Amino acid sequence: MAQYRAFKDSWSVNSFKKRYEKGEINFDNPIQRGIVWNKKMSSLYIHSLLYDILIYQKPFLVSKKKNGWDVLDGKQRGNTLINYINNDFALTGLEKEPPLTLDGKLYLLNGKKFKQLDEDLQMKILDFQIDMAVLEEAPVEIEALFFERSNSGKAMAKVDLARSRNMSINTVKEIAEHEIFKVMFSQNILKKLPQDEVIVKTWQAFNETEPDYSAKHFQELMETLDITEQDKTQIINAYDKTLGAYKTVLISDKECADTMMKKTHFLSYIAFTEQFESSKQLAEWILQFYKNMPEKYLEASTQQTTSLRHIRARVEVIKDSVEKFLPNKGEAE
Repeated sequence: MAQYRAFKDSWSVNSFKKRYEKGEINFDNPIQRGIVWNKKMSSLYIHSLLYDILIYQKPFLVSKKKNGWDVLDGKQRGNTLINYINNDFALTGLEKEPPLTLDGKLYLLNGKKFKQLDEDLQMKILDFQIDMAVLEEAPVEIEALFFERSNSGKAMAKVDLARSRNMSINTVKEIAEHEIFKVMFSQNILKKLPQDEVIVKTWQAFNETEPDYSAKHFQELMETLDITEQDKTQIINAYDKTLGAYKTVLISDKECADTMMKKTHFLSYIAFTEQFESSKQLAEWILQFYKNMPEKYLEASTQQTTSLRHIRARVEVIKDSVEKFLPNKGEAE
């Protein structure tokens, strides 16, 4: 195994922010989860900093690269600090928290953006020292090991730990840049990385006889799945064709276009896209099918959508529909 070095460091929040603005801080290391903190959680973090509670907190874990640092553990905290200093949100949900008193002066924090704080509080945030645990020249398996151990026993979702061990995660991240996800999810939702789930389940749709979309099986796949170059090409081609079909459907029926991009429906038909000669032909089937969904399919799409019985029912209905549609198209042409 390649040699690496691990050491401790300390950066001020202001120094951390300046490094980020220079592009030297990367929050998107493949083993990292998406943004999961809401404004209340972020506000409590800032309140904790001002209240000196953070002196007890564990350090950020970063991996030193040629062009800067990858944040392996600390994405939620780091984004919170930068976003708050940039006045992207006001502190909220602090009504029942202990009031802040410094040098005999009472400060009311709730509802305040960074620019609205007294200068001494602004400086307290900017001068706060972040403890850093730094890895240098560490291979990905060491990064994953440190990430897992740093979160052992903590409130970290099992699937995030599984993601950190997956050697195909870089391929998943590459596929996750596909334009189709900007259609499926809003910008705020994309920060939570729902693309990872869709990509893995797309792989299942193509490779499992009866896809199991349960949380347990998904977690197992996130740790062990090996996405080959052939898999990658197959998935990207399916997304390209589906995106083209979406743009065609959107012109004539927005409601139908929105429906085809909902995750349950998307994963139900994605494996069948290979059977269509073009995006245009796929769009014609989409319009025919989703404008008048069969009762059996509709029932299996509105409750317990990840149960094997309902997944099987949706796939069977679509398979039958596609088989009836394609011969008819061939005869018509």
